[in-house]
Amino acid sequence: MIANQVGRRYAEAIYEIAVSSDKVKEIYEALNQMMELYKNDNEFKTFITHPLIELDEKKRVLKEMFKNSDETIENIIFYILDKKRRFSMLQSAYISIISGASLWGLIALFFKFLTACGFSPLQIVALRVLFAAVLMTAVIFKIDPKLLKIRWRDSWLFIGTGIFSLVFFNYCYFRSIESSSISIAVLLLYTAPVFVMLLSIFLFREKFTRCKMLALLSTFCGCTFITGIFSSKMTLTLEAFGFGLASGIGYALYSIFSKLALRRYNTLTITAYTFYFAAIAALPMAEPLQLFTLLADLRALIGAIAIALICTVAPYLLYTRGLQDVDAGQASILATLEPLVAAAIGIFIFGESLTTAKILGMILILSSIFILNTAKNNVK
Repeated sequence: MIANQVGRRYAEAIYEIAVSSDKVKEIYEALNQMMELYKNDNEFKTFITHPLIELDEKKRVLKEMFKNSDETIENIIFYILDKKRRFSMLQSAYISIISGASLWGLIALFFKFLTACGFSPLQIVALRVLFAAVLMTAVIFKIDPKLLKIRWRDSWLFIGTGIFSLVFFNYCYFRSIESSSISIAVLLLYTAPVFVMLLSIFLFREKFTRCKMLALLSTFCGCTFITGIFSSKMTLTLEAFGFGLASGIGYALYSIFSKLALRRYNTLTITAYTFYFAAIAALPMAEPLQLFTLLADLRALIGAIAIALICTVAPYLLYTRGLQDVDAGQASILATLEPLVAAAIGIFIFGESLTTAKILGMILILSSIFILNTAKNNVK
């Protein structure tokens, strides 16, 4: 649907250019010639669609092919090529963010396993970031060790992603659970998109459109239904409410700080230093002597590595990669696929009940992603 919508808008723009330049017939013939070539010549089609061939090289070849054509025709062909590349980048970004959110949703599996091994929630947080830091260092040394170089005056960015976001929101989230319940804690954690939207308006001058507002409302209602808050009587203390909202703010801050860091640093650099600073902050609070004693159990060690790789390194890389091409507010909404995955795990693996409220929640969250992807302001 989004492809049809985007294609229609581009076609209308091209037609307006053709009419204004009084070259409708010439432009139609040139575009038809290129389309026939694309359909019938596999070598040409591979050249145009190959992701490893630079855009400038594609333009050079097309310029040579249409060297006898009017400059307007040449510019339109380049315009189509640029927009196709932008659309592909956007699709890739959406897939990255959704994949990352799905992997985050798997954490319940590893959390239950490590809890059974004797680790506390805070120790599990420390394990995630510690092993993630080690894994990320190994990845970067294999790819390009220079990526570990940063300007230390930029450390505030990684203090933001690692401590103010990753460690802070986990701590507040667990305190909120202790003070109330998992249902209320999760609901308050997923106020994060609201905070991202508000902060992004001031920091990145992003537009706060009606489509974003509708997607946010759908997301919030969906999370409410999934947590089951409407199906039982619950009371909420000021302490629980405060920690819950704080967890939402902390969760939102990763989108904000990483968006700022992307102006200067590679995705791998940002992810690695997020884990470094998070580990520095989390380990002293996690009773490290007991933590390393528990790791003597091979099962616990394997579980710790798995939660770091599958639920930490991979999703953070994917999410941060997606932020390169999608604004922070949209990324935050797409990331709310995480509770949908978590709910599915609870239902199909741990045998939790599939209530009407949970079904409605899943539908609403999927609807918010649909609204976001079909919004006219997604492709600029």
